[in-house]
Amino acid sequence: MALSSPPPGLYLPPSGTVHLIGDLRVAVCDEEHDGSIQLPMETALSNASLEMSCRVVSIPGAGAIQIIEQLRGLISKTNTVIVVWFLNELFDEQGILRSGELMEEALSEAKQSACALAQSLLRFKHRMAVIGGSHRLWSVAEKFDEYVSQVTRIVEAESVYAVSYTHLRAHETREDRVFRLVL
Repeated sequence: MALSSPPPGLYLPPSGTVHLIGDLRVAVCDEEHDGSIQLPMETALSNASLEMSCRVVSIPGAGAIQIIEQLRGLISKTNTVIVVWFLNELFDEQGILRSGELMEEALSEAKQSACALAQSLLRFKHRMAVIGGSHRLWSVAEKFDEYVSQVTRIVEAESVYAVSYTHLRAHETREDRVFRLVL
């Protein structure tokens, strides 16, 4: 399998280790098989023409705080990090999107966490944050898309390349064979 263009704005070095951290079940779509085979990201990267290894730290239900804790231990071990943050803080224990005052409080905390996450990512030469998703992905109110945009803008303002999960999927094409994150 050959991987070509990464998502716009993300530069992956030709060698080294990529650390993927967050609430993820990550795979790459193998376009040589019409997308019918999805390989774990670490397998796909090791099979690619890039001479890099991939380390995955999957933290189901991870919020920004758990991701930041994982980043602290990596500072001397890598220069390439991709974090996946689905804004789990905006959902209650049953997976229902918060509302009213609970949402206002959760969103305020998520925005503060976005700043802290971005600051943690700035320590790495190559960094990307995949944030949120969309209301359609999670089957929640459309307002969720606005929350994702607000948090994404905060991370981007700190010079971290940030993209929503949905934006990442929207830019993948058969011709480009870009990375795909799948649930």
